[in-house]
Amino acid sequence: VGVFRAVVRILTCEDQATRDEFANCIQHATAFVRQHIHCVTGTGSGSEAERAAYLAAIREDIYPLVDTLAATLTSSAADKGMRGGAAVCLECIFGFCCDFKSATEIDVEYFRDADGPVQRLMRAPNALQAYVAAVKSPTNTLASTITSTTSPITLALPEMLAASGHRDAVYSSGCISMASDIVKRLDKQSVEEVAYCAAALQKIVGSDTDLTDMGAKIAVRDGLPVALCDVALACIKNGQLDQQEADDFIDFAVRTLRVLVSYGDRVSSKRGGVFRPNVVTRAVLQHDSVKTMRAADQQPKGRRKANRQQQQQQQPTVPQKLLDLFDDIEEAANERADALAEQVTAELAEDDTQDGGKHAKTSKGAKKSKGKRGGKGDNSTKTTGTKTGAAPSSSAAAIGTSDEHSEQQQQQQQDTEDHHLHLPGPPSPSPSSPPRPSCSYSSSSASAAGGTSVSVGGGRGQQQGAGGGGDDGGGFITVGRKKRGGKGTGGHTQQQHTNTADKRDDNSRVFPSSSSSESTRPSSSHSSVSGGPHNAPALPFPLPPRPAVPPPQPPNRHTPTPAPSSSRGGSDEQGLAPSAAGGSSSSTLERAGELEGRSGQDRCGGEVSELDVLRKQLEAMRLEKEAIERENKRLEEERESTECDICMASKKSIVLIPCRHFCLCGGCAAALMSKPVAQRLCPRCRQAITATRHVYL
Repeated sequence: VGVFRAVVRILTCEDQATRDEFANCIQHATAFVRQHIHCVTGTGSGSEAERAAYLAAIREDIYPLVDTLAATLTSSAADKGMRGGAAVCLECIFGFCCDFKSATEIDVEYFRDADGPVQRLMRAPNALQAYVAAVKSPTNTLASTITSTTSPITLALPEMLAASGHRDAVYSSGCISMASDIVKRLDKQSVEEVAYCAAALQKIVGSDTDLTDMGAKIAVRDGLPVALCDVALACIKNGQLDQQEADDFIDFAVRTLRVLVSYGDRVSSKRGGVFRPNVVTRAVLQHDSVKTMRAADQQPKGRRKANRQQQQQQQPTVPQKLLDLFDDIEEAANERADALAEQVTAELAEDDTQDGGKHAKTSKGAKKSKGKRGGKGDNSTKTTGTKTGAAPSSSAAAIGTSDEHSEQQQQQQQDTEDHHLHLPGPPSPSPSSPPRPSCSYSSSSASAAGGTSVSVGGGRGQQQGAGGGGDDGGGFITVGRKKRGGKGTGGHTQQQHTNTADKRDDNSRVFPSSSSSESTRPSSSHSSVSGGPHNAPALPFPLPPRPAVPPPQPPNRHTPTPAPSSSRGGSDEQGLAPSAAGGSSSSTLERAGELEGRSGQDRCGGEVSELDVLRKQLEAMRLEKEAIERENKRLEEERESTECDICMASKKSIVLIPCRHFCLCGGCAAALMSKPVAQRLCPRCRQAITATRHVYL
């Protein structure tokens, strides 16, 4: 007791120089105390009276040290050396308890009473987590030296806690991860250490019936499946290990692995029946110890007897139940992979079918819409032709309109050309026609000198002419509109030509004025006629002679041909009908009508408008396809697993550096980063991890 107290005092000393000074002494003292307890509790080494005396001394003088050691572990002022020393002392105390429990028939209740070490440790908040962190911390301290030389397998504390009914605390504190790290060093340990580790691991994990879903989640996250395979291989490779102990652990490993694989199957296909890879199966089949055991069973036999004997000596004999387990796991993994491939193929085929159906439906709808536009144009042409017969060349198409009225405008131009051939006789009033929607204007255009200014109001096509000519004028015609609220004329038009002006300007030619059609919106500019439809005054001054007409240019396909504008024409009042001179020949009128018809067809409708419509339809189809692709991508992201790749239960929140894989939750990432640098591997790409980043979703 005195020696152990000295060991505790030096290992938890705050002065680093003191710990370094007594390093060798403390190392031998710790080994002496352990050996003495083993001698007392060993088979045939001590009497029952001696063991009872030792137990009384430990309860009176050693158990109270647990409170001091737990406080040191959780103290923020303690450095790594002090925490490591406290962890070594706690392991020694619980090791004493395990030795006396196995040597005597003492029940576990003896160690978990209020004054026992179990309750003392569990009363300290976060003491168990601090102990696990101190054991797993890779430090080059006195405590680590003592651990590696005297007690490399430090599983006594979690073993005693699990036996005392605190298995949930053992799982949640990270003791499974600590045991997995210790198991990785079994290939360098003796037979006794391997046997002790196999027995302790069975007590820590518990039976397969005690392994709940929460326990299975923690076990998978902390690497228990791989640890079981490592211990199984160590038991097989050690020929000196007791066969009964090896068989017991193999049976325990097979049962536990089946439970963990079943848990992986449930979790991986939990959400919506979507198949995902089983991480437990993948971790087991890809582990080196499993590959070694399966390869040993598949080794080809040598041709000679000497070679066969040498191979049998080198390769371990793997139990058949363990090989059958690996075969079953692989078969289930292959079936799951096939089901996953079929599901992905079906989803892709369904997406392609939906995309094709939507595209076909869009094309069919476009064709129907196109047919409707054609029918509408044919029906409206008759009315338009009747209306435009009263006004020569007044029904050319407006600039920048849609192709919905292209056929209407073509018919109007044909009517205009036919009417030009019968000028200069005054037209008869045309019957009234109901108002109709017409092309909207995209640019303003007014009539040339000697042209006509048209103003449409109230949704009715009303053209009113006021004749007037000067001595030098050339057939000036003014068309106005009635005031709002006035009495309508019922769609009849009145035109008066100045025959005197027509006779004086026999050689005048006609401008092909810019084409337009009636607009249903009222004009906001001043009309050339004021005071009503019958009060248009004559011009008080003679008009100058008309300038020479430039040769007509073919209209641009995409930009409208500008026309000379009137000095008083507004943005909505556009002249369409040129005043025909008395001496103008019919060929000139025909030429003007043809040019005006072609320009109107090119500007409103025709091939250009059809191309625009097709281009718009293609653009709409492209946008719809992009929307479908975005929706499919969003659904695919929703179907994608949002759980951690290791535990498959918690949400992902950690990005691994430098591979940038977003695949772990906080607990699994902490467990991964607590391992040595060489063992920090990404579960997806197996790349070494240097850091982690938390993502807040």
